[in-house]
Amino acid sequence: MSTPNQQAVSESQHLDFSFSVPERGLCTVHVSVQPNQDPKHQGQGLVGLYQDPDVVKGYPVLRATVSSSEYRTYASLYGWVQITNAPGEPWVMDLYPMFEDLNSPFMSWGAEPTLVDAPGRQGVEHYDWTARSFLCYTPDAAMTKRVLPIMGFEWGFWIENYKPYVKCLQKLDVSCWDSHLELFRDRFVGWTFEQVHV
Repeated sequence: MSTPNQQAVSESQHLDFSFSVPERGLCTVHVSVQPNQDPKHQGQGLVGLYQDPDVVKGYPVLRATVSSSEYRTYASLYGWVQITNAPGEPWVMDLYPMFEDLNSPFMSWGAEPTLVDAPGRQGVEHYDWTARSFLCYTPDAAMTKRVLPIMGFEWGFWIENYKPYVKCLQKLDVSCWDSHLELFRDRFVGWTFEQVHV
């Protein structure tokens, strides 16, 4: 259910970030979260989770894009790591089902990758769902399994009396990555997840 620091949002929300990592030049990230007003056009019918896609109307739709203005190819490789949480439950990795068996932490990876998500629930009276999304890079492009965070944001929804409410989109201090290192390291053997503050 809602908590005092939650505020329902009915309009489209946006965040913009600029960053630069060694040998990659200036990049920008644009994040948008908005209520799902047209589940069919968001592809909800494709995933097969709901007999009637309209049941997820009003839940959040996320899109986060990366734009590398100067560098291309290997210098434009980044990855999105996403984790989710519900009250009383531990944080868990959020991966597309087709990637569940792969030993990779990324929900999206590639040249200027886009992160998309459109969660929902059906027939649930009360619920609270939070996601934390981190844009990451590997210093040597894709040669070794070493992950460093660049930026992060938090978003989500809650359900009250079967009605969904979209949470405020918030920028995270990237140091909160450190609080999830145990999850990353236990889940993905052979990967190195760097600590922000040593």
